[in-house]
Amino acid sequence: MPETAVPAAPAHEDEAPAPSTVGNTFMRQYYHFLAKEPQSLHRFYKDESRWCHGVGSRMEEPIAGQRAINEQILRCGYA
Repeated sequence: MPETAVPAAPAHEDEAPAPSTVGNTFMRQYYHFLAKEPQSLHRFYKDESRWCHGVGSRMEEPIAGQRAINEQILRCGYA
């Protein structure tokens, strides 16, 4: 299975995937985009989302909103 592939649907449609499956899938996709397509990483966020980034022990103020998050990600040099 490729790194960004979504696992197959549960056997029964009314069965929700296990929380660990959801979390692992999210993490794989998020870090794939961080490493390979950082210019698209903001799609994981909504207008009401907040994003924090720290370096070492220094924590920055949270950034709010999808557009501001995208600008900050690009400023951090991931892209």
